Amino acid sequence: MLPYIDDFLVSLQANHYSPLTVRNYKGYLEVFDDFLNENSIPFDKINRQIITSFKAYLASHGRNTAKPSNHSDKQLAPCTINYKLIGLRVYLRYLIGIGYPCPLSPEAVEIAEGCPKTA
Repeated sequence: MLPYIDDFLVSLQANHYSPLTVRNYKGYLEVFDDFLNENSIPFDKINRQIITSFKAYLASHGRNTAKPSNHSDKQLAPCTINYKLIGLRVYLRYLIGIGYPCPLSPEAVEIAEGCPKTA
């Protein structure tokens, strides 16, 4: 399980993120956590190569999602992939902010091409 995930979600609530946004971030991070677990990758070992593999996973057909869905066989749009990557960036920034040793800079999570850059 990703470290301090519950604290991160409480932090979002405390900073007046909408309940929908908090729920979305939770789902985005669940997908990342599942990806790490399926590939036996400990959180403290993530690097740019792992993030590139995660992006490829998000763009693939047949990926697992946070909620059971009959849409997992469809390719995600670049903007949808970016939302998930931005959620990961915000989480990594949170970890750095609380002084948790973070294995990867948030800026190392590069946004997918084909959609306006944000965060």
